[in-house]
Amino acid sequence: MVKKESYPPFWRLLSLVGLCCLYLLLSGVACKTTTAQSKTTPQPTQLKAQCDKNVAEACVELADSYTRVEHTTQQATQAEQLYKKAYGLFMSQCKKGKAQACYGVGDLLSSGKGVKQDDKQALVYARKACDGKAGDGCAALGAAYVNGTAVKRDMAQASTLVQKACTLNSGDGCATWGLFQQKGWGTTKNQKGAFETFEKACKLGSAMGCQRIGKLYLTGIQGIRKDHKRSYTYLKRACQLYSKSGCVDLSIMYEQGWGVEQDNAAALKALEKACRMGSKYGCASMGAYYFRGIGVDKNYDKARIVLEKACSMKSGEGCALLGILYVRGMGVQRDYKRAFTLTSKACRMGAGAGCSTVSALYIKGWGVRRDFKVALQYAKKACQMNSRDGCAAVGSLYTQGLGTKKDYKSAYIFLLRGCKMNSNAACLILGNMYQFGKGVEKDCIFAKKYYKKACLLGAKSACSQSCP
Repeated sequence: MVKKESYPPFWRLLSLVGLCCLYLLLSGVACKTTTAQSKTTPQPTQLKAQCDKNVAEACVELADSYTRVEHTTQQATQAEQLYKKAYGLFMSQCKKGKAQACYGVGDLLSSGKGVKQDDKQALVYARKACDGKAGDGCAALGAAYVNGTAVKRDMAQASTLVQKACTLNSGDGCATWGLFQQKGWGTTKNQKGAFETFEKACKLGSAMGCQRIGKLYLTGIQGIRKDHKRSYTYLKRACQLYSKSGCVDLSIMYEQGWGVEQDNAAALKALEKACRMGSKYGCASMGAYYFRGIGVDKNYDKARIVLEKACSMKSGEGCALLGILYVRGMGVQRDYKRAFTLTSKACRMGAGAGCSTVSALYIKGWGVRRDFKVALQYAKKACQMNSRDGCAAVGSLYTQGLGTKKDYKSAYIFLLRGCKMNSNAACLILGNMYQFGKGVEKDCIFAKKYYKKACLLGAKSACSQSCP
């Protein structure tokens, strides 16, 4: 598995750990931004040339380019050397009264990049930066007050500081201020103001700002009219600026053909970038693409590698699909015990596919002692998580009286739900129930309807079923 995602300085919370992570916890939105305020992303060769000329910001950006995605030990060493150089350059400039350089010193102290990590000293330099009207320094202070890092937690003070940061044209400061306006943190809720602030943030080069605007256009919530073309434009920019969630959202745009021509290969590319940046959703979805051959030829070996990464990052969906590979022996040697371990883990993490697979293993007695009663419990749990296979399994067990008494009425409820979610097995059993009047009144019209749907969904046996 790849190295654990490292968290940036507490003030870069503007986009990552601090304010955004608080927002992440409340709203489930991942975020990763850059403090760059240009509309183009410099190439490594350009950054190196600037770093060689002792431009500290270029040294940091070059180092970040090595470490923001999966990287080698050699790249990590190179990055550390660049951070050390940048720290020295920033410190020298800060002593000469350059406020943005003071922010740079604090940034590196907070992250422990190129220097020993020290939140208290980081805060000292953030104050110097903010007092000197460096917006990023004010945003850093705001982050500290949100997190309670080296200061007492104070949302009202944080709100004042991030608003000041935005006024001073800090891109990530604006993105964070937009969140405060949107959620009413330390200020009055102002959806229109939040939208305008996010737009400003994006123009200033904040990935988080671009992602938020793109998401608002995508969902059409909070008074914003849906506009897939605009959403695509903003999300593409967010992904270019290394927003994990921006890349994930962009992949959905390509997959669905929203605002752009449908392109599974492009969707996979966006997911790959998200995965490399440490997005568990990106890795799990990427694994599913390789597993199913979406936008690429089926490749179970690659699927396994990516799904192992997703599972190690606690992706329930990743663990569930990895478990299925072990059940079927795809890209790995068939191993039911390993499959049971993985899918049980997935189920505990809330993945319906994990619970339904555990149920199937108990029904078959693969890797575990056969137990229909336990199988029913897991199937019900899966169905509650909107797993069509789970709903179909519950219905099937009720019709056969396995793990419970035969109960066609209960079976019907679960099977209908499963069929609506396009479970061919559920539709097939429903057709059988209507044909023979099991728990429902005999009705060949309904029987044929469900047989037809089951057939279209891939249940070959349903295609030859007939009802006089």
